[in-house]
Parts: sequence; C-alpha cells; structure tokens
Amino acid sequence: MTMKVQNDNTARSMKCSIEWNSNTGYEVLDRGYRHIVDLSKQYCSCRAWILKGIPCPHEVAALHHKKQEPINYISHW
Repeated sequence: MTMKVQNDNTARSMKCSIEWNSNTGYEVLDRGYRHIVDLSKQYCSCRAWILKGIPCPHEVAALHHKKQEPINYISHW
C-alpha cells in the first residue's frame, strides 16, 4: 500500500511547479495552491508527509529537484 501511495505521489509531482525559496527551501505550486517545503525538517505545509510518513507530491517534486530518491524518505514506522 505504501508503494502505491508513493507511486501516485510521484505521478502527481510531475504536474507541480517548483521554485527555490532561500528562507524555507522550496515553494511548490500544485493545482493553484502554493505549498512550502522544508526538506531539512521534513515539512510540507499540506501536512500529508507528517500524517502519513510518506513524502507528499510537493516533497517528491523538491526531492527530484535535488536529485534524491523519495523512497529513502519514507518513515520506517
């Protein structure tokens, strides 16, 4: 189930627009909403990553921008 959610988030992340924000990390535009992503704190303003332990599409977009694998950021719990 975790991998299905991760694959869905990866597909959705391809439709996101990403901008660097030097204060917090990244700003990701998704479906007209702007989300703040801070990879060092593993935080996204949509809060999906905190709730599920699986990187949300906004985090996946930021991780791909940094050329990192989102699968490495899935919570072990």
